[in-house]
Amino acid sequence: MIANGLAVQEVVAGIVSAAGLKPLLLAGLAEMTVVMQETAISGILLETATWVRGSHQERTAAQESLNLFRCAKFRIAGNQVFIIGQSLEDFLEQCRRATPRPLRKGVRLVKYYPVLLSRDPDFQDAEKTSTFNVSKGGCFVWSVREWEVGARVWLHFVGEETPLTGEVRFWFPWGEGETIPGIGIRLDAGREEI
Repeated sequence: MIANGLAVQEVVAGIVSAAGLKPLLLAGLAEMTVVMQETAISGILLETATWVRGSHQERTAAQESLNLFRCAKFRIAGNQVFIIGQSLEDFLEQCRRATPRPLRKGVRLVKYYPVLLSRDPDFQDAEKTSTFNVSKGGCFVWSVREWEVGARVWLHFVGEETPLTGEVRFWFPWGEGETIPGIGIRLDAGREEI
């Protein structure tokens, strides 16, 4: 959770703890990316005021993390926490169900490659989509379909002859929070370059 004021952090940390989750309190955006490389998390609660007060550089650096994790921006009034677009309880339940993971340390490039995404090797019901980012060993692909973590996927990049295979490592459903809908895919060994 990222919030500027100590009182705000205490209120939100109390609510998160009462829901059975362990909050990690950060003082601002500049600290977020560094901490997330070493600490596995399942979601980000970001105070709207902290976002607004952050410098352009801090917001730009933080945006990638916000796109790759469940994220909810909140404001507080008294002891009430208001999240934009959903309830705090729903957001915390999504975080509870998610497998915590750290931010990848390797180089991730924002690349929009057109790709056919399929649940089967014959591409019978392939989704026409594109990547959002790629790295050695994986990629994030936009998708509005329902997926399960651990599911097998086949990717056919436009212009390439041989499809790639991989495993869904995480899924962000369409319409849940302020994240891009899609799946994080770990490519099978031996097929790590996109």
